[in-house]
Amino acid sequence: MQCSERCGAGVRTREVVCLREAGEVSAECPTETRPPTHKSCAGRYCGSEWLTSEFGACSATCGTGRQLREVACVGPNFQPASDCPEAQRPAARQPCGLQGCGGPDVKSPPKRDTRCTDKYGNCPLVVRARLCTYAYYRDLCCESCSKS
Repeated sequence: MQCSERCGAGVRTREVVCLREAGEVSAECPTETRPPTHKSCAGRYCGSEWLTSEFGACSATCGTGRQLREVACVGPNFQPASDCPEAQRPAARQPCGLQGCGGPDVKSPPKRDTRCTDKYGNCPLVVRARLCTYAYYRDLCCESCSKS
């Protein structure tokens, strides 16, 4: 059997039965020679990793702007951590822009939904990582954050 935990300490379980020579199940085996049914095990190391939100809206309605997102280092239990490799840190901003300022082909930004709904697919991770204290995540995961 596989280890019960993906990261860190877990338990591996197996079924142990007593068989007679003919292959029949029996209850007559001595308990002192019975092999254990549980054994401790360790899942692979799951250290800290970078967690990101989706990029937000562009800061400009035309021309060049920028989009921002939250980037956080979290540990195995989605606790804030500080040991993520800085060289692997995802970008927190990126350029964006709509071409053709003032032209008829410029699209206005979509209307923002003011209802309290989750707008991000990983809101359960945001809650577990305790990121709801940030206004950006409260807005992105309004429904999930309001339940925590």
